[in-house]
Amino acid sequence: MNTLVLDSKKQRIWFTADLHYGHGKPFILDPRGYKTLNEAQEDTRHKWKQYVGPDDIIFNLGDQIIGAGANTKQYTYDLLALPYGKQYFLWGNHNAGMEDLYRNSVVADLGQDGASYEIYPWTLKEYPFTFLGHYFEIVIDKIHVVLCHYPIASWHHNGKGGFMLHGHCHGNLKDDKTQKRLDIGWDWKNRPIEWSEIVREMGPRNGTPVDHHGTAEFIANEKS
Repeated sequence: MNTLVLDSKKQRIWFTADLHYGHGKPFILDPRGYKTLNEAQEDTRHKWKQYVGPDDIIFNLGDQIIGAGANTKQYTYDLLALPYGKQYFLWGNHNAGMEDLYRNSVVADLGQDGASYEIYPWTLKEYPFTFLGHYFEIVIDKIHVVLCHYPIASWHHNGKGGFMLHGHCHGNLKDDKTQKRLDIGWDWKNRPIEWSEIVREMGPRNGTPVDHHGTAEFIANEKS
């Protein structure tokens, strides 16, 4: 798949991660202001429908369903069937339900041979849902964006204004305001994050790379 090149003037673009749908532990519910798992799940579905429109794109950076036990399959299809947006999904470290969905789809199309390897991108036939693997790069409004469930300290196009968007940390990783790296997980605003919000957040940051790409010598050589 070639790099996705998107124009936010033509299509609204959203990001999310770490929904932890089905995860009723206090360390998930309490920071998000929920008293019960049912309240959290209803609010998650409501916010998705409230913000993400039928012609929008949303990038989901993993950890969608956790701790659902016997309800894992049901919860997977509950979220998959939300009739809003074209969804692109990256793996996290908790892939309950999603792994079976992916593998069953590949095997259904390719036979048992498909069970022995991974193919990306992989789009489901029944839903506007595409698996992108563990890492992906896109371009929005000429800005290069690296996507991964996990934060990366040095990423492609970091020295040229590129963004790095991730989840996984639930807001616990100290946000370095000098870097164009951002945790866009559900814990930030308890809802999906729209591209324009990310651009506003990144605007004041100088984004100087922490490795040799940020040195005066390297920058001078790049310009010569």
